[in-house]
Amino acid sequence: MFQLASLFDAEAGVNDLTLSVMDRESVQQARTQLQERSHLDPSQADAVVDVLTREVAGKLLYSPIIPSFVYFISLFLAPLEQER
Repeated sequence: MFQLASLFDAEAGVNDLTLSVMDRESVQQARTQLQERSHLDPSQADAVVDVLTREVAGKLLYSPIIPSFVYFISLFLAPLEQER
């Protein structure tokens, strides 16, 4: 499971968005919410969900690297949004 709430601006009002990679409904909900309400553009939202749902991400699920990865994405993409 991945907590994606850090990928939303405070104005979006999303305090909790958990992505369960084994649940298709969870994957679709995360993809839709990221595309419609996050500071990511649709292709970035798709890329985040795709990376987290790949087999490699599933194998690393219990690794401390993955939660840090989601945080890193939010730090990396925020400056890109400010440049637009």
